[in-house]
Amino acid sequence: MQNRRQALGTIGTIGLGAFGVGFAVNPLTARNVFEVAMRNADPAAPSRRMVFTPDLLKVPAGSQVRFEAPEGAHNTQSTTGMLPNGAEGWRFGIRKSGTITLSQPGFYGYHCLPHRSVGMVGLIIVEGSGMMENLQAAKAVKHPAKAAQKWANLWERAEKLL
Repeated sequence: MQNRRQALGTIGTIGLGAFGVGFAVNPLTARNVFEVAMRNADPAAPSRRMVFTPDLLKVPAGSQVRFEAPEGAHNTQSTTGMLPNGAEGWRFGIRKSGTITLSQPGFYGYHCLPHRSVGMVGLIIVEGSGMMENLQAAKAVKHPAKAAQKWANLWERAEKLL
C-alpha cells in the first residue's frame, strides 16, 4: 500500500510526462492543489539532477501549489523580478515543505537557493485576465550559469502552452 506522498508522486509522474508539465488536480482534495517535489534526480529521467518535478505548471488563478521536500537539501523561493504585480513572494527553508496560493494571474519564477546555479528552477503560469502583463519582465531577469540555460528551455516550453 502506498502512502500519500508515494501515491501523489506516482500520479505526478504518470501525468507529467518526460518534460514535467503538470495539469493534474490532486485527487485527494476538491480544490485545485498541485504538487511540486524538490528532488535530487527526476524519477522519470534520472540523468536530470537537482530538479523540481514538475518544473513547469499551468494552473487556474486561485490554485494552491504544495512544494514537497522528499529528499536532499533543497528549498524553494520566488525569484526576484519574476512575479506578477501585487503577488506575494515566498521562501521555504531547507528540507521544508510548504503551500502557496496563487491568486494573481501571471508568471511566477522560483528556484532552490543552494542549487540555482546548476539549474534548479521552475515556472508556474497562472491563468486569468492580465496573465501576460509580467511576461516580458520575467523573461528579462538575469540568471547564473546553468540556470540561464534552464530558463531558456522553460520559456520555450511555456510558449507552447500559451
